[in-house]
Amino acid sequence: MGRVGVELCDNLARGGTSPSIGVLNHTLAYVHAHGATAATMVRPRGGDFVYSEDELAIMVEDAPVVAERGTDGIVLGCLRGEPGRYRVDEAATERVILAAQRAAGARTLEVTFHMAFDELDADLQEDTLPRLAWLGVTRVLTHGGRGHAPDTGQRRPHKASCRGGARRPQDSSRWRYHVAEPGCGGHRHRRVRTPWHEDRAAWG
Repeated sequence: MGRVGVELCDNLARGGTSPSIGVLNHTLAYVHAHGATAATMVRPRGGDFVYSEDELAIMVEDAPVVAERGTDGIVLGCLRGEPGRYRVDEAATERVILAAQRAAGARTLEVTFHMAFDELDADLQEDTLPRLAWLGVTRVLTHGGRGHAPDTGQRRPHKASCRGGARRPQDSSRWRYHVAEPGCGGHRHRRVRTPWHEDRAAWG
């Protein structure tokens, strides 16, 4: 069994927001001292997941701070569009991820796309997974929303490819994810398997 992981956030009643630096420092020290890992929420407010440019700028500033403090991963979710017609805001998501990755240096950060995923229509969720993986996302956190899969706890193949673009992976058969056993509050993690951490440059 791997190390236990926790998700660190504030304002849980609002769906979770970025924790303070003090909470971050003390929690990471405690978690790491006990052989566990922590992924830190990067989210400036509760409510929806469509952020203004100012809010996104806050996230881009917060992400490297939590990485420099030693978090093992970040948790985020950026959307665009209107209710019922949401799409992942890929440009915003990539900005936050790259800001964190640069600050982490040689360390590998897990990147979790949180419950914003549940706001996507079911017919978009499967097609969205490879796009998230292309951006560097390694897990998707879902309450089991409109497009949730059965709680099998088993790994299963996800057949996907990046349509178009210069960074299309050479071997789409390497895309994999699994639905983990249900956790606290009914959360489930889908782990996205990609060649991201092996060599992003190989994508073109």
